[in-house]
Amino acid sequence: MSPREPKSPSRNPRPQPERRRGLLRVRPEATVRLRAGHPWVFRDALGRRTGPTEQKGQIVTLADPDGHHIGAGYFEPDGAVAVKMLTLDPSRKPGPELYAQRATEALALRSRFLGDDTTAYRVINSEGDGLPGLTVDRYGDYLVAQLYSLAATDLAEAVYPVLQKQLGSKGVYEQKRLRPTAGEKRPAADLMLGKASPIEVEVTEHGRRFLVDPSAPLGVGLFPDLREARNWLGQHCAGLRVLNTFSYTGAFTIHAACGGAQVTAIDRSAKTHAWSRKNLKLNGLDPEKDCRHITADTSVTLSKLAVEGARFDVAILDPPSFSRSPKGSFSTGRDYSELLSQTLPLIEKGGLVLAVSNTAKLSDEEFARALGKGGGWAGREIRTIRKFSLPPDFPVPPAFSEGSYLKAYLLSV
Repeated sequence: MSPREPKSPSRNPRPQPERRRGLLRVRPEATVRLRAGHPWVFRDALGRRTGPTEQKGQIVTLADPDGHHIGAGYFEPDGAVAVKMLTLDPSRKPGPELYAQRATEALALRSRFLGDDTTAYRVINSEGDGLPGLTVDRYGDYLVAQLYSLAATDLAEAVYPVLQKQLGSKGVYEQKRLRPTAGEKRPAADLMLGKASPIEVEVTEHGRRFLVDPSAPLGVGLFPDLREARNWLGQHCAGLRVLNTFSYTGAFTIHAACGGAQVTAIDRSAKTHAWSRKNLKLNGLDPEKDCRHITADTSVTLSKLAVEGARFDVAILDPPSFSRSPKGSFSTGRDYSELLSQTLPLIEKGGLVLAVSNTAKLSDEEFARALGKGGGWAGREIRTIRKFSLPPDFPVPPAFSEGSYLKAYLLSV
């Protein structure tokens, strides 16, 4: 054959991979997980990439290794999670109409389980309501959203007007919970819709009254996820001595004191103690007689109380996942056993300890082990008599164990 003569085409040319933007194939094990309802596609679950690079927030379609449709979600170029799912139903296309429908469905769910005596609760629970990267809490006449990814901005823009209209909210605030640069303080919440709130807004939780600040850059003063545990405590502590560590603005203090308990509250922030005193007054209680506020490091105070021979019938341990103080840092995963071992000598035989962790990085099994270790160090026998989980306004897909972050063990001593 002459060098100039063209070669005859191959009878079986090698098929070229499809180069389609927005179509991603996932590995078999991830396919099973997604079809069971897990809302995340981890980056290592994606198959070999052959097409153009996807952009942050871009809607992508997912298929199994054989090309069969799985669902659609938005793309995250950074981090372990590559795609957050929006729908498994091909007839429900991601976009403003779907996001608005999800908001309406979320409100309908809350109306089935929440009574008129509670005006502080979660309205949108991210993956649990099909709106990943976005949570929204109601605090009376105001809504406070947390945006965990800029890719979820389109969801937020579609959801906020729906919530404001259907709930009659006066204003919608947004806190950006993005990964902060080292040493960078979180900015104040942004007012997205409506009018600015006063610094103090009154809300209710099972009839108890609290003051919150919807515009605060971090916590507004009340966390709705522990509502059921607080309500139970208030119903079972009449005449008891209650120790509330890391007491913050006094949510457990209020429920316990309203239930007839004498409370000792420990927190190293004088500001939050002042907030707690306002909440006590709001509920018709005496801030000095019904609660002893101790402004100091919790660990140091527990040691002092032990020396004084103080005794309690109930203790509440609800530390932040991580905190720093002049005495050092506290990490739930590293230090919870020691915290419990310091607390147990103060508890009367037959008393109770409510041990709480809200970090998803610590599994339920790891937390249970930490509690057992703390009991062993203190030489006290402890038994779990009840676990409190997230309330109904925090729905979580069954296959999404990461979403069930709250661990609240009621221990008998």
